[in-house]
Amino acid sequence: MRFLFDSLFLPKLPGMKEKKVYIIPTAMGMYFLFFILIMFTISMIYGHSLAYTTTFVILTATAATAILTNDHLKKIDLISRNKEYLIQAETNTFLKVSLRNNSSFEKKIKVSIFDGPKRGSSSTTLLKPYEVNTCFIDIHGRERGVYKLDCLKVHSDFPFGLFRSWFFHNVNFCIYIYPKALNEKVDIGSFQVKESLLSPYPRSSSRASLTQTSYDEFYEYKKINESEFEASSYLNYNHIDWKVYAKKNELYLKEYSENLENNQASYFVDYDHISGGHEYRLSFIITLIDQILREHTLEVNVRVKVFEKTYDSKDFLDLDEFFCTIKKNLSSL
Repeated sequence: MRFLFDSLFLPKLPGMKEKKVYIIPTAMGMYFLFFILIMFTISMIYGHSLAYTTTFVILTATAATAILTNDHLKKIDLISRNKEYLIQAETNTFLKVSLRNNSSFEKKIKVSIFDGPKRGSSSTTLLKPYEVNTCFIDIHGRERGVYKLDCLKVHSDFPFGLFRSWFFHNVNFCIYIYPKALNEKVDIGSFQVKESLLSPYPRSSSRASLTQTSYDEFYEYKKINESEFEASSYLNYNHIDWKVYAKKNELYLKEYSENLENNQASYFVDYDHISGGHEYRLSFIITLIDQILREHTLEVNVRVKVFEKTYDSKDFLDLDEFFCTIKKNLSSL
């Protein structure tokens, strides 16, 4: 055991080892030790046997309390050490930390995190014997940004609050606070464009598997009249099955997976074309993409340009992964 000066959010100092339990007296503990010192001094001056006995009993009880406080944090393990959190700014959110109590005793502890000098959050939780328990740490009030946590502090003042023991767990937590969505509905129609204006799109094999096996693969026949064919902006004579036309004297189009994808809604969002301040533009992009994905499902293509960086939904496995990447990158701009 080591006796060090401590505060509730004291970060990990150089030389401190992971999972090594440290202990110091609390403010009440310091008063109690001072009282014992006074009693011992009186016993020495007057040589009273009862005073000696009382001092010895109280000192023994205090030492036993320190041992209990120290042992209270043993056999506690952190379940997850690597985790990412994606949180919208200005929302009440909790960081979930899972701990396992490997002892046969119930333990009441506090868990603290640090995301800056003299700044942190803590939460009290009750760990049941031989069970995994989840601790919820309030992390609201943080501004947009990326916060990396490299350690958690687990501490307790069990049983009487005379001593505080603690140890550190090394972690690799990353919290992305992305821009808050606007409290208004935006006009997504003004950002819709033709597929040809976004070409060339990178062809992602993983994305293609969500529609058909190949972009040039035959999909189905579709009957169409001459007026519809002439009015179409994306069809050409190569799509007509002339053998069927020779037999039935009717136009049948050969639909391919690429043609189907070209009919999907396409949107282009450019940071430079949005009016307003920097934070408003970022919030506008989040709101716009969220609204696009709500009104469409998989049948949508989205390209987002922020400064010199371009994000294309076709480069991702699905739209959820695309939107998560956008949120992460806008968190650090």
